[in-house]
Amino acid sequence: MKGVQGFKGGHWDFISREAKSFVSTLLQVDEAERPSAYDGLKHPWTKKFRDSGISISDVELHCMAKIGVSMESFSRFALIKKLALLIIAQRSTSEEIGYLGDIFQCFDTDATGLLTEANVKACLSRLGYSSKNVHRIFQGLDFLGYGHVGFSVFLAATLETNGPIPEVWLTEAFDIIDFDRDGAISSTDLRATVQRCTPQCDVDIFMKNAMTCPTDTAIICY
Repeated sequence: MKGVQGFKGGHWDFISREAKSFVSTLLQVDEAERPSAYDGLKHPWTKKFRDSGISISDVELHCMAKIGVSMESFSRFALIKKLALLIIAQRSTSEEIGYLGDIFQCFDTDATGLLTEANVKACLSRLGYSSKNVHRIFQGLDFLGYGHVGFSVFLAATLETNGPIPEVWLTEAFDIIDFDRDGAISSTDLRATVQRCTPQCDVDIFMKNAMTCPTDTAIICY
């Protein structure tokens, strides 16, 4: 084991050199050369995070890193998958939400209950995300076109940091979107679900973006 980490491709494309340097610093096979936890906190990347106003004692670095990766992945999902995750998030209990409520408050520095792109940038930039990548991620998060991200959408984008989504939750979400209960999701089902679950969303724009063939015959089976 050489302790060499490659940083090419995947999520590493969105991570700063400082953050990669921090990872490399920790991956020392020789224990004598490997920094202690205390010394690790002196690294420029962790120091910048600590000085940002988000306390490491409140939110561990690895948790925040997982949140960033999860949000980046969510931003790439198809709209129907985002909608399914939103439905799951809206039905989640406080126990299932876990620490994500505290994480949301770290993003929501204005205490409005809504995240702007500036809020997301303030946190993700400290994790090594560039302004360009933060903008792309925020556009993917704001899939309802509100211009902001509420807690339910934030939760939808980060739920999987708690582990894989249980199959039963996915089944329930499918059944909700399958408005006419025929075992398949058509554009009619999708339109009805969007109108019911996200009443402020511009349904016509959502449908235009969601369906490559927005007709009643375009269906999705479970």
